[in-house]
Amino acid sequence: MSLRAVFTTGLLYVGLAAAQQTYAKNQVAVVNDDEEAVKNFPSIDDVKLESPAFTDPKSIPAGFKNGTSGPTDDATLEYFLQSLASRNDWLTYKNPAFKSDEGRSIPYVYLTTSTQPQVKANATSTEKLRVYLQGGVHGNEPGGDQALLALLGKFDTNSTWTASILEKMDIMILPRYNPDGVAYFQRVLATGYDPNRDHIRFASQQTRDVKALITDFHPHIAVDAHEFGATRPFGDNKQWHQAVDGQFDAMKNLNIHKDIREYSESVFAPQIAGAMEKRKLRWSPYIVGSAAEPLVFTQLDTQARAGDVSLALTQAMVFLTETRGIMLGGQNFQRRVVSGLTMIEAIVQTAADNAEEVYEVIEGARRKVIEGDDDIVINDSYTPENRTWDMIEVETGKLVKVPIEFLSSTPVKANLTRSRPEAYVFPQAWKEAADRLRLVGVKVDQLRSEFKGEVEALNVTSITLGASVYHGTVLNTVTTETKRKEITMPAGSYWVSARQAAAAYIKSLEDRVAELELALQGHGLDTESLAGSRISQDVAEATPEPRQSTDLNLLSLFIPESSDVQDKGTSGYHALLGAITVPERTKFPPKSTTFQLAATYFEHSNFFSPILCQESFHEIITVLYQDLPNVDQGSKPVQKFQLCMVLAIAIRLLNRIDSAVPTTASDSFFASAIGILTERPQATWKGNLQHLQNLLLIVQYTIFASNLSAAWHFIGLATRLAIDLDLLNETRLAGGNNEEAILDAETNKRRRVFWSTYILETNLCVVLNRPRSIPDEAVFTPLPSTSGPESCSPLANHCIQFRQLEYEIYHTLNYKPPANGAFFDYKVWKVGMKDRLVEWHATVPPVDTRSKLAPQNFFDGALYMTLVSLFSPSRHFPDLSEPELRDLARYASTSIELYREGFKEGKLRFYWRTTPNLFQSGAALVHCIKSLTLQGSVFEIDALKRSVSVCSTVLWGMAERYSPGTVYRDRFDELSASMSDVATDLSFEIPDDFPFGQFSIPPLDLNGTAGIWTSTPPTLDPWIFDPT
Repeated sequence: MSLRAVFTTGLLYVGLAAAQQTYAKNQVAVVNDDEEAVKNFPSIDDVKLESPAFTDPKSIPAGFKNGTSGPTDDATLEYFLQSLASRNDWLTYKNPAFKSDEGRSIPYVYLTTSTQPQVKANATSTEKLRVYLQGGVHGNEPGGDQALLALLGKFDTNSTWTASILEKMDIMILPRYNPDGVAYFQRVLATGYDPNRDHIRFASQQTRDVKALITDFHPHIAVDAHEFGATRPFGDNKQWHQAVDGQFDAMKNLNIHKDIREYSESVFAPQIAGAMEKRKLRWSPYIVGSAAEPLVFTQLDTQARAGDVSLALTQAMVFLTETRGIMLGGQNFQRRVVSGLTMIEAIVQTAADNAEEVYEVIEGARRKVIEGDDDIVINDSYTPENRTWDMIEVETGKLVKVPIEFLSSTPVKANLTRSRPEAYVFPQAWKEAADRLRLVGVKVDQLRSEFKGEVEALNVTSITLGASVYHGTVLNTVTTETKRKEITMPAGSYWVSARQAAAAYIKSLEDRVAELELALQGHGLDTESLAGSRISQDVAEATPEPRQSTDLNLLSLFIPESSDVQDKGTSGYHALLGAITVPERTKFPPKSTTFQLAATYFEHSNFFSPILCQESFHEIITVLYQDLPNVDQGSKPVQKFQLCMVLAIAIRLLNRIDSAVPTTASDSFFASAIGILTERPQATWKGNLQHLQNLLLIVQYTIFASNLSAAWHFIGLATRLAIDLDLLNETRLAGGNNEEAILDAETNKRRRVFWSTYILETNLCVVLNRPRSIPDEAVFTPLPSTSGPESCSPLANHCIQFRQLEYEIYHTLNYKPPANGAFFDYKVWKVGMKDRLVEWHATVPPVDTRSKLAPQNFFDGALYMTLVSLFSPSRHFPDLSEPELRDLARYASTSIELYREGFKEGKLRFYWRTTPNLFQSGAALVHCIKSLTLQGSVFEIDALKRSVSVCSTVLWGMAERYSPGTVYRDRFDELSASMSDVATDLSFEIPDDFPFGQFSIPPLDLNGTAGIWTSTPPTLDPWIFDPT
């Protein structure tokens, strides 16, 4: 279940582009090539693709064939990237702090052989080329990101070629720019914006974040990998489809220095074409075309709102690659990826072969732009040519040549130019304009003193609004005239020198004269019809707000309307979760939503920690929703507290399944719950069973929020209260004092709450290396009944039995023998414990295979992880025999493989627990490899080392999601690196303090435990309350 599924009905998302029909899943229909046409697109068998869709075909979702999903999901992509990073020193996996609009990760990798790699370019950067490659800008164009993954696969498998490339350049690869679009297999972002048309307005925060990343890298060369429509019909009778396998072009905007443009066309373009032809792939320049006859195909345009043109205007050599793919689903995918890989590979190889020359061309062009006085080109036009084009004849499936009119932009012609100014100046109040410029690398200064002087401004003389909305804005055609005027700008105003490499980008913002026209209208100024320049640009509003009269100059074009830029703190989920946002007072979601979230909570808790009874809780929901007005005024505080906590925990659980689910609403419900405690302590903390349930709910929440310090604090309060309530000794309740036997429902409730306390404390004690406060010897309370009121599920009871076994192993192996001096046969116990674990695993009750919150693989993982704990070296078993080492290696390898599968399939959620578990399995395996080698044993060392590598990869992935896991990750990398000592010197001794699992982690710092609230009310301690 995902949060989107819970809140789909009735959702109205403000801000969707007009062309988008629904929120998400705006997929195009699949139109496959027919049987005859397919013969023109055979696989390229002599190219081995090393990307996930081809090395692991089972990872391809079923929806890829019918055009409802891509071939590689996020988990598979991230695992692939992390695997490469774990085994290649020259590749670093990066997962930036910023996320997509729906909260998905946007990972990238950095390839370098530099000893001190720096992703950010700076004055001390070496004279190596910096190459940036991106794919997945449009979510329904999988050929782009898959080609980049295939390139990474080639780097991984061909070390000689990799070394030759990285000797000449550093490379940054962002394979999936738009993970939300990929998730829905739609072109646009979740918000409906086209990410490739948002590089002037920067309406999307995601666009801004990625742009800043690219700007910091400051590449010399870049590639933007896409797909084009394969079976879009052309001709009056829809008789043709495009036949070329790949299209490519270098950026054409005339404000890119001519040295860069000419080198792109004269050196790179022939190499790309030659590489395609060598593999018998058809190619063409990039075009957009009219469907009606006569066919007119237009080559790549020069609009700076496109991401590739925008980047090229910083004086970079940027290429667009497009493969034939949209609307094909999974058809011809191998050939499509080979086409994309061939073009990208040719660009990288050409850059490496000519590295010094390319570097000097680009750096030289940047210097010339800074030092020169070339005019700014405002408007350009194409050159028409007659050509023939490779097409598929739909009726026969044959290749044909079709005559077209080709509007060439190689090169475009300048229609209108302006002299380059010395600088631009605009008021300090227009900070947004400065921020936009800085995003693309433009240096923006602020005046230290007042500026007075004559400037050139544009006077807009006419404006024509577009007839339709274009990506959330309205296009406008305007006419302007230049005029000179005296202005005064106060200190603090922004000053943008035109003598910088990115100055060409300033021109692209200068084109936004439509906003100037709106500003003039706001002043009540009339416009005149005068001949002048004509340019088409974006505008945010058709009707401006009135503004105070003030001098206007050219830079007023930069300033967006208030609706022009998406607020940084806003995302698509803000509208989605509007029904459950908790402001100053608690506002519950619709009743149906509450029941769905409660079902999510109990799906997990009925399995792992059954604190509450699901049936009884449903009654609480019903009662609360029958009396909502009074509830909002403060009645029923305990029920209201428990409902807030269940909703908060449920949303946390959904976030564990789908990281795109934000936790904002969870935090809000938790804050509301704590507010109830502070407002009504006497009503909520009475030292009874309900009091204990409330404490356990807080423990649950803090565990899911990965706040183990807080969880440890509150589980201590809970266990003390459980002892005081005598929950661990049920025999006293029916003692000989003629007390009435308690009702079955109450008995089950007491049992269930006690064992929930036991489970939560045991879980924390094992991870945090702490002793448990309630010893098993003191427990005289049976497991809850599995039938009747307030009962537990068989799976929950089986989980309790596992926690008992787990803690017995932990306690026996790490603590002293019994104090009375009685003999304890540890060897017999160890053998018996193994048998008990195997029996426990063999008697698992039936599991719902559909559940993601109570997964079936928990039991397999629990068995092998516990066997690793049982057989690892410990206080009482410091030395292992060869058979024991072999068994331990087998258990550890199996445990690591189960964690790998769970991580890859997105089934691992509680990284605070799984991370130390995996570390312990990996550390045990390293110990086995060393010990068996020292003993001269014959064993499959390569297979075990592969498992060590897998363990490292998964730990890296876990650390990306759970930052405290970096301690385990880094310590394990040290351990795995130490295996090399075995190969070089077999005489070393394994140190006595060899760390296992949690013992390598420093003690838990409980300072600031209560920091989850502004102030912690003293009544949170169950022993400090007024019983009156």
